[in-house]
Amino acid sequence: MTGSSTSIMQSPPNSIWDTPTSADRAGILRRWLALELSIQRASARRPAYFEHEVDDAIDIVGPDGTLRNEAVSMRVDRIDIGTGEEGVGVVVTDYKTTRSSTASRRDVISGVKTQMTLYLAAVTANMKKNGIPAVAACARYVTFGRSMRATEDPVERIVINDPVIGEPMADRSRHRDEAAMLSAEEQVSALLNVVGGHVDRMRAASYPVDPVDGACRMCSFNELCRIDHWGRVSQTVIT
Repeated sequence: MTGSSTSIMQSPPNSIWDTPTSADRAGILRRWLALELSIQRASARRPAYFEHEVDDAIDIVGPDGTLRNEAVSMRVDRIDIGTGEEGVGVVVTDYKTTRSSTASRRDVISGVKTQMTLYLAAVTANMKKNGIPAVAACARYVTFGRSMRATEDPVERIVINDPVIGEPMADRSRHRDEAAMLSAEEQVSALLNVVGGHVDRMRAASYPVDPVDGACRMCSFNELCRIDHWGRVSQTVIT
């Protein structure tokens, strides 16, 4: 009986726990759990919400300087919070399969990729409306990994971080731009101005259609999209 029990508990050689080529190299799940534990140990904040839906409106200043209240709808994978002198610091996390599917800080801070900007803006605004003194602290991607032989995943990729109340970063080399010296609140506020320009162009029906491969299958507006009539354009824009 003892021998049978032992063989049942052992992981098969092709499991997610161990690679078939190296018994001492952790598999995908174990590596991801180790990453999550290391992130949590280094952070003063704790997970508060998972798959959190936000249907609200946020203030956006357009290129012409006018303040507009724009509706937003999203589902945020994870929200961590922690209290401090600044209020309730908010960290938003989006889970991705691989590092290659995440946005770079350059694309985020230039306004080319707006997902994480809108996440931080909408979550903090929604909390404030509910009496919580929320303040933006950090926006990050965390990847799972797809292959047991991959070395670049899983990984944490921080794209917006407050220089004072943000999350610990092992490598700050990608956050040496001028915007990195601003608070996360100031970074988000500046990027919302860029979002205002995107909104204006879409309302003027002059927004190019150039989705990434496979995006049309998951898009909620594919029945209204002009891509079938006009085809793709060469200009790369926000996705």
